[in-house]
Amino acid sequence: MKAVKVVKFVKEKRTKLYHLIILLTAVYPLLYIWQGLDFTDTGFSLTNYLWVFDDPRSIETSSRIWLTNILGGLWVHFFGDSLGVAGYRMAGAILAYAAIFMTYRALRFQVKKEYLFPGLFFAMVFIGRSGFMLNYNTLTAFFYVWSAYYLLTGLNNGKQHYLFISGAVLGLNMFIRLPNILGLMLGVCILFHGYQDRAGISQPGRRISLFLAGYGAAVLAVLTAMLFLGHLDSYLASFGETLVMLGENEGHHGTGRLTAALLDIYKISFLKAAALAGYFGILSAVLKLVDKLNIKLNNKLNSTSNSTLSSKYVHYGVITLAGLLPLVVYEDFYRNWYGMVGVVSALLFLGLALNLVRFRKLSGMTADGVISGRAGSSAALAALIILLIVPAGSADGYVTSVYGMYLAIPLAVQGIAEFNYRWGLSTEHYSYTIKLGFVLLLVLTLAAGYRYTYRDSSYRLSMAYPVGHQKLQGVLTTRERAQVVTELLEIMPEYVKEGDYLLAYEQIPLVYFLTGTRPYLYGSWPMLYSPGKFQKMLDRALAERPELPVIVRARGSTEKFDWPHSKTLRDGYYLEGSRKLMNEFIAAQNYRRAWENSFFEILTPPGK
Repeated sequence: MKAVKVVKFVKEKRTKLYHLIILLTAVYPLLYIWQGLDFTDTGFSLTNYLWVFDDPRSIETSSRIWLTNILGGLWVHFFGDSLGVAGYRMAGAILAYAAIFMTYRALRFQVKKEYLFPGLFFAMVFIGRSGFMLNYNTLTAFFYVWSAYYLLTGLNNGKQHYLFISGAVLGLNMFIRLPNILGLMLGVCILFHGYQDRAGISQPGRRISLFLAGYGAAVLAVLTAMLFLGHLDSYLASFGETLVMLGENEGHHGTGRLTAALLDIYKISFLKAAALAGYFGILSAVLKLVDKLNIKLNNKLNSTSNSTLSSKYVHYGVITLAGLLPLVVYEDFYRNWYGMVGVVSALLFLGLALNLVRFRKLSGMTADGVISGRAGSSAALAALIILLIVPAGSADGYVTSVYGMYLAIPLAVQGIAEFNYRWGLSTEHYSYTIKLGFVLLLVLTLAAGYRYTYRDSSYRLSMAYPVGHQKLQGVLTTRERAQVVTELLEIMPEYVKEGDYLLAYEQIPLVYFLTGTRPYLYGSWPMLYSPGKFQKMLDRALAERPELPVIVRARGSTEKFDWPHSKTLRDGYYLEGSRKLMNEFIAAQNYRRAWENSFFEILTPPGK
C-alpha cells in the first residue's frame, strides 16, 4: 500500500512538472517579441505580404516563395495596419506554437514524456533564439513537422489516406521555399517502414503511390491557384531567374556558395560529433583514474580516522568540473551561435543515430505507453532526413539548420539518454552527465536568447524606446535608432504617398511596408541582385515606369547590430557592382539630395 502511495505521489509531481514546462513553453515567445527593429528580413517579408494581392509585379522577384507571400499576405490583409511589425512577430509566435503542438502529436507515442516535454521546451528556446517571425524559414519548419505527423501516423496506424495528406503538405511546402522540393526524400521512410515489416514490394508501392499522388495534387492545385490569381507568369519567370541566380557565382545565392555552406554543416557536425565522443572517452578514463586514487586515499584515511570520501560524490564533482571546464576556457560560448548550433547539430545527429539502433532492438509498447520498434525507427529517420535537407539552398549554413530541429531534439534527447552503451560510465554517472549537459545547454541557450535580438542591440535594457509610427506600435529599440527612424518616417509623407513607387536600397526594405509604397525594381531588397540583374531591373523599370521614383538610401548597413552608430556599408563584389550602377543612375537622372539625417537620406528626381 505504501509503495502504491509513493508511485502515485511521484506521478503527481511529474504531472505538475510537465504542466510547468508546458507553461514555460507557452510564455517564452511572448518575452522578447516586443524588442528589436530589423529593417532587412522583416521588411523583405512584410513588403512581399503587403503587395502580393494588390500588385504582385512589384515583388515579382520574390515569386519563388509564392505560398509564403500568400499566407503572409492574408495576415497583413487582416492585421497589417492594426498590429504592424509587432503583429508579424505575434504570427511567428503562433506558428512556433503550432510547430511544437504538431511535434508533440507526431512523437507522443515514440518519446517518453520525461524526454518529450523538456525536449519541446528546449526546441522552442533554441529554434526561437533568432526571433519569432512569419517567414519562409519558420513556415518551412512547420510544414515539415505537419507532413511528418501525417506520414508517421499513416505508417503506424494504417491510415492510408494520411500518406496522401503528408505528400500534399510537402507539395505545398515546395511553394513556401523552392529548395523544399527535397522533402520528397521523406518517401524513404515509407520504404524503410516496409522493409522493417518485411512487406515485400506491393504494400510500400501502394503507399509511395498515395504519397506521390498527394504531392502531385498539391502542386497542381497551387499552379491552378496561381493561374486564377494571375500570378503564374511571375512565378515561372522567378523560377527561371532562380536558375540564372544559381549560375552566378559572384551572387548572394550562387551554387558554389550554397554548396560550400551545406558541406560546411556536414563537415563541422561530423568533427564535433567525433570530438564529443572523444570527450566522453577521456571523461571515462579520468573517472577510472579517480576511482583508483579515491581507493588509495580512503585506505589512507581509514588507517588514521573513521571517515571516508564517497566515490559517488567525487565522481559527480569530476563530471560537473568536466562539464564546466569548456565554459571557463571559452566563457562567451553562448555568444558564438555558430559554435553552439554546431555542437547541438552534432548531438542531434548522434542521438538520432542511437535512436535508430535502439529502436531496432525493441518492439511492442513500453510500460509508460511509448511505442518502440519500427515506429520509433521511422520517426528517427524522418527527423534525420529533415535535419539534413532543411539547410539546402541557404547561404547562411548553420543559422538555418535550426528550422529542421523540431522533431530531432526530443528524439535525440531520448536516444542519448536511453542508449545502453555508457562509454565506460556507470548508469548513474551517465544519467547525471546527460542531465547536466542538457541543463548547461539550456542555460547557455537562454543566455544567448537574452543577449541576442535580431539585428539590434545585445543589451536588452537599452531597447526601451518606441518609434512614433502606427505600424511600429509595440516595438522597442535603442534611443538612437528610434530617433533616426522617427525622423525619416515623419518626413517621408512630404515626398511619397501610399501606392507610389519608391527605390529604397542599402538593406532597408522595411521602408516600403512602413510607407505603403511599392518597390520600383520589382523587389524590396535590390542589393541581393547580382550587378547584371540589377542593371536589367533598372532598364526594365525605366522602360515600363517612365516617372522616376524618389530614392531613400542608408549610409550604413542595417545588417549590423549597432546601426546607426555604425555607418559602414556591407562589402562584397556584387554589392560594389550594384552600388556603382546606382551611383551612375543617380548622376544620369540628375537626382539631388532633398533631405538627410545622420543615417538616412532622401534623393529626388528633377521636378519632384
